[in-house]
Amino acid sequence: MKITSLIALFLALSLSFACQTSRPGVKNTLGTYSAHIDAAPASVTRATEAALQGLDLNITMVEATQLDGRVEARNANEKKVVVRSDLAGDNVSKVRIKVGSGDEALSLKILDDIRARL
Repeated sequence: MKITSLIALFLALSLSFACQTSRPGVKNTLGTYSAHIDAAPASVTRATEAALQGLDLNITMVEATQLDGRVEARNANEKKVVVRSDLAGDNVSKVRIKVGSGDEALSLKILDDIRARL
């Protein structure tokens, strides 16, 4: 019981901490990279779809509302790419990018491509 409690405490603490990356304003939480973008989720979703197509990724799902959006894709090696956007304020979205188990270089490339398309 004590070991289970310690494991649960460790997991809870690790989920509550986000590490800064080499980029200001971009955080890494367990391989998911997040940042805020000055655009509504639907616009971010369209820009994300275009950015992933520009990288020749196979888009498998696109969903968007005024409150949130999600784009899923796979690369040639079947590595899954998921980009989510959630309304975070007036015309501001929180974007979360997960590439496989946490590919920082590709995640930041996707983030730059999204921003360039807005």
